[in-house]
Amino acid sequence: MRDKINLTILACKGDLPYNAYKVLQPGGEYNISIASVLGSNGKDFHENTLKTFGLPYKTFKLTEVGLFFEFLKQQKAQKLLILGSVEKPNFESVSTDGAGRNLISKIVKTKIFSDDFILKVITHKIQKATGVKVESLNKLALSLMARPVDCTQKLPNERQIGIIKKGFWALKKLSALDICQSVVFSNAGLLGVEGPEGTDELLKRCATYYANWNKNGEGLCRILVKACKKGQSKKADIPVIGIETAKLVVSLNYDGIAVEKNGVIILNKPEVTKILHENGKFLFVV
Repeated sequence: MRDKINLTILACKGDLPYNAYKVLQPGGEYNISIASVLGSNGKDFHENTLKTFGLPYKTFKLTEVGLFFEFLKQQKAQKLLILGSVEKPNFESVSTDGAGRNLISKIVKTKIFSDDFILKVITHKIQKATGVKVESLNKLALSLMARPVDCTQKLPNERQIGIIKKGFWALKKLSALDICQSVVFSNAGLLGVEGPEGTDELLKRCATYYANWNKNGEGLCRILVKACKKGQSKKADIPVIGIETAKLVVSLNYDGIAVEKNGVIILNKPEVTKILHENGKFLFVV
């Protein structure tokens, strides 16, 4: 019988760490421990979920890098998953411990503050300092990733497929600027680009644009298109959709959602597809 692998989940904000644990734990392949990153207000986002399972569990401020490294050593971690969203600090003014200062100084010296570059620096530092391999979720929990089998029964028509292609083209071009993982595209062109506020706020913002544009009731085909940035590491910050996104697509009367195969996580897949299907919207995996 093969020995279990010691896996630590660095659990940041959101439901993804919990959903990943639910997929990984039943297989019995891993000894799982949790390092939970506290919010800027000191809140532990997972005290009512992951903490209740009785796993080795430790909370950290984002700046307590040295303590986090020590926890990995204590757990004899072999693999690490970085899951959820993190509030990006002001790297030039943040107060941190010795290990954190070393990490942040490297980022500040380069003067490159793109999300993907920062994540690459962090994962390299973790692996170098601790010997722990930072893994991508699509390797350990492929069932969470968007796959063609997840498409709704309703599929986009020829006109909508043309819009989706333009949406993915726009994302590819925007990826060079490292600014977004989502766009709203329509037959009238690009309606909106995702900012730091996230996908759900993008949907709300574009709904306002649409309401102002559509005063004459002409109608517009609107589709949320989502994918990893070109060349993005999939070891952290993989784009996600979930129940709230599906509900917004319905309530704001979008046509549907198109996502990249194995490049987007779908949380609570059965519920998401059910919400979209029952309301005549599509989920299309390309």
